[in-house]
Amino acid sequence: MTGAGQSHIGLEDVWRARVEQARRNYETAKSECQSARRTVKDGARFQTEADFAVRIALYKETMALHEYARSIRIFKDIVIKGECPDESV
Repeated sequence: MTGAGQSHIGLEDVWRARVEQARRNYETAKSECQSARRTVKDGARFQTEADFAVRIALYKETMALHEYARSIRIFKDIVIKGECPDESV
C-alpha cells in the first residue's frame, strides 16, 4: 500500500473515532436534556431554575447533534469522495 493510501486509511480511522465520540457526546446530552425535562414535568420546586436548566440542556443537546452531524459529513467525504476534511466548516 502506498504512503497516500495508508495516510487515507489513517485519516478514516481518526474520523471514525471522532464520529463515535460525537455520537456518545450527543447521547449523553440527549439523556441530560430528557432528565431536565422530567424535572420540570415532576413539578420542580424552583420552576424558573428548572426551566433554565432545560434550556441549557437543550442547547447542549443541539450543539452535540450539530457536531455529530458535522463529523458524519466529514467522515462520509473522506470515505466516499476521498476528500480531506476542512475542519473549519
